Amino acid sequence: MTQLPLHTTIAPLLLCAVELFGPPPARAENPASARGEPESLILRGIQLTVAHRYHEAKACFDSLGTALPGHPAGPFFLAAVLHSQILDYESDRGDTEFYRLIQESIARATTQLHAHPTDAWALFYRGAAFAYRAFHAARQGHYLRAYRDGQLAMRDLQRAVAIDSSLTDAYLGIGSFKYWRAKVLRYLNWLPFVPDEREEAIGMIRLAIANGRYSYLTGLCDLSWILIDAGRHEKAVACAQEGLVACPDSRFFLWPLAEAHFRRGDYFAAAEWYERLLASLLQIPDTNHYNEIICRLRLAHAYCARGERERVRYHTSAILNLTLDKQTRQRLEGKLAEAKALLERCTALADPPQTSR
Repeated sequence: MTQLPLHTTIAPLLLCAVELFGPPPARAENPASARGEPESLILRGIQLTVAHRYHEAKACFDSLGTALPGHPAGPFFLAAVLHSQILDYESDRGDTEFYRLIQESIARATTQLHAHPTDAWALFYRGAAFAYRAFHAARQGHYLRAYRDGQLAMRDLQRAVAIDSSLTDAYLGIGSFKYWRAKVLRYLNWLPFVPDEREEAIGMIRLAIANGRYSYLTGLCDLSWILIDAGRHEKAVACAQEGLVACPDSRFFLWPLAEAHFRRGDYFAAAEWYERLLASLLQIPDTNHYNEIICRLRLAHAYCARGERERVRYHTSAILNLTLDKQTRQRLEGKLAEAKALLERCTALADPPQTSR
């Protein structure tokens, strides 16, 4: 069984497309909550990010920062776009700038909270920024740091909801953390026992999808992977398909849709969607081929299950013929060995039996 890229695996503290998190429902006294240009910029930037039009999304959120100087929303959403690219491309390029922007958003929100301790908006942004930082720590294998930042995220998001119960977008972050927390704790088995809150977490995410102002696409992506993890593959398929209707060809939904079919043993549908995903991945400029290899390996397994050895050989050969940088090759060492073993297996099966002379 091949491992999927980190943004599509059952990753600790995964908020999936939390990079698309928007602000909670508006309060008139908050400049970021005013109807008009700021809200339209946020909605447009979200759609551009889901569609992988990152350069346009950055320009959109640059304009948001200009419209709201000193507010945490500007750096938060710019960090969001970088986060999306990092995961979508499976590359750490932009990592330093991401952390700088996240820290700036946290600092601005903290300044607001010093002046107004019950500002639910400021709590929301700071909590979501801590969630980002937690995810990145987990991605790099720093699980204790991830757990600590995750706890800070929960603290702020829960306080925001306690102050303003209409902030249903916050339930996406809370629910995601509650569900994936166990994945972090397995690396930190010396911490106290945490009760199983997965069903409650799923309910919170559904609430954010249904009632949140900006969490629809984000929640669908996250819920798709949670349902896969929970073994509810048919519901995961429906969830990912709903996301594709809203944003056709988005890799954020192609990944879970293909994987849900694979997990349920429908290798024909899985191959169809992974082929569509591969075609999209091959359009990424200046790629390090990481996600391409993961996708081709998944395809090789699906075609192997279908008995289509020529297609298995095609994808495994393509993997082994790619030119990789040193870091990517080291990260994919196990996957390259897996591809080689699959290729050798299919080649051996295709060889005619040897007859003695």
